[in-house]
Amino acid sequence: MTDLREQLANKIQQDLGVRLVAGFLNPQNDTQFALTRLPGSHIVDEDFEGTQEVLYNFEIVRQVPVGDYSALQEAQDQLIKISNYLDDLSSLALKGQSQPAGFQFVGIEVQSEPAELTIDIQNVKCGLEIGVTIIKNKYRNEE
Repeated sequence: MTDLREQLANKIQQDLGVRLVAGFLNPQNDTQFALTRLPGSHIVDEDFEGTQEVLYNFEIVRQVPVGDYSALQEAQDQLIKISNYLDDLSSLALKGQSQPAGFQFVGIEVQSEPAELTIDIQNVKCGLEIGVTIIKNKYRNEE
């Protein structure tokens, strides 16, 4: 769900001042985080009127050059800050705006605390995984 991903990325950027894009990592920019979709999103519950409780899986990732331990520590510190922030997040509304249309935000669960995820010859990718639960109606075309 693109609107949800963009809204969450904007909310984190606004409240924490972290450079975060809703999409994929930019290999040329190792100071930026990316909020990407993960497989496994699914409908948790649905009623006869088409109201669905849906869990969307995302990951927040950043890559840093291999051997740059200060950048890795900075990325880990920022991920911990993001994780703590998400634990207490109760609304996706941006400052001065109402709650986003098309869905009702229920909550976020940090499913995997910050960690190094992958390493290759040039980069270390670190991140955390989250599950975002929303309520929407499949018969309303509000997305």
